[in-house]
Amino acid sequence: MELDWIPEQYFSIWAPDEREWASGEYHGEELTALRNRHLEITRALEKEPVGPRRTQLVAELYGL
Repeated sequence: MELDWIPEQYFSIWAPDEREWASGEYHGEELTALRNRHLEITRALEKEPVGPRRTQLVAELYGL
């Protein structure tokens, strides 16, 4: 299970099946795609000047 970023005080209250579910969700295709797109957009925004493209990226980011 690769959820070591979760603070132990929260993680320790989960049953093994709940931990497995959380891991599956975190590493699932949908959430992985959302995380990757979020990172792509935030990186693009670092260099994108004010204008229509930046506006579109911000709208997409807040729509994720």
